[in-house]
Amino acid sequence: MDDDFIAPEMRLFSPKGDRLYLTANERARFLGAAHQEKPINRIFCHVLHYTGCRSSEALELDFSRIAVNDREITFRTLKKRKYDQQDRIKQQQYRAVPVPKERIEHLDLVFGVRGIQ
Repeated sequence: MDDDFIAPEMRLFSPKGDRLYLTANERARFLGAAHQEKPINRIFCHVLHYTGCRSSEALELDFSRIAVNDREITFRTLKKRKYDQQDRIKQQQYRAVPVPKERIEHLDLVFGVRGIQ
């Protein structure tokens, strides 16, 4: 293994001691509040909740990156470094995230994904 490579650590708290993630109760309340919203806002909340993506990643999501049959959403990773160690521009990175069947069906219902694709 390369000595220069340092794997990012998974942290539950910031260096200041602030919690970085929602508790199960907070997630449940978030989903409950989402059910009171219009369908387009509700599905946005569901995408955030069920994929763990950043809001900016969800906002720039394209229909071509929703794989209905495979039940995956592919996000362009926005928080990666844009330059490598030699100061060269890196290619954009994507990650595919599995999504529950009900959420994919909801995306299709709200946006007509199958018809667009």
